[in-house]
Amino acid sequence: MKKYILLFLLLGGAVALASAQNAIKGKIKGYIGEKITVSYYKGKQRQTDTVAVAKNGNFTYESAECVADALTVGQQQLLLFMRPGSQLEINLDIRDAENWKAVFKGDYAAENDYQLQQLQNKLLTGKHLPFKEFQERILAALDPLADKLEKVSDKELKARGESLKSVFPFYTGFEYYNTCYRSAPDKLKEDKDFAAFMDGIDLSDRKHADYNVVSQVINW
Repeated sequence: MKKYILLFLLLGGAVALASAQNAIKGKIKGYIGEKITVSYYKGKQRQTDTVAVAKNGNFTYESAECVADALTVGQQQLLLFMRPGSQLEINLDIRDAENWKAVFKGDYAAENDYQLQQLQNKLLTGKHLPFKEFQERILAALDPLADKLEKVSDKELKARGESLKSVFPFYTGFEYYNTCYRSAPDKLKEDKDFAAFMDGIDLSDRKHADYNVVSQVINW
């Protein structure tokens, strides 16, 4: 009887070990390459693994040790949210290089959907926009981002997302400054709406003005 109990325990341990496997599978539309890479940290070292992509776009990646945090397709990267033992499915459409579309299923699907929305809120391109128009786009993008954050169950990511909501308009304002300063510095100086935005930041309000906000205002 003891032998059967021992065998049962060993088999149970094997099943638990198999279920702890980190796995990503999915399909990529619009990709003509044969390989993608998965990135992760092993200790303090940044590592990458190469993953084969079938002609129909399907791919599978499994690792018992490594928890992936990014998927690189061609020259672009998709950030991933995973925990040990995560099983994630990704259907990725990259036919529009400037606007990737992704559907996530499995563990932490809502977390990955939220992170993707964050990346897509980087609305500036090489084209110059007046600051008022840019700000309207940013504020319009905050509503769907907040909706996706409501579905996030991971406490750490949710807390980080909540804290970012108060400073997000400032961060994107500074992104505007940095990009516009490189592409059209003269237009930046003439933009009264941007000057009013910078002058209206209260540096004593620690809820909205963190270290990054203060340093950018000083630089301005």
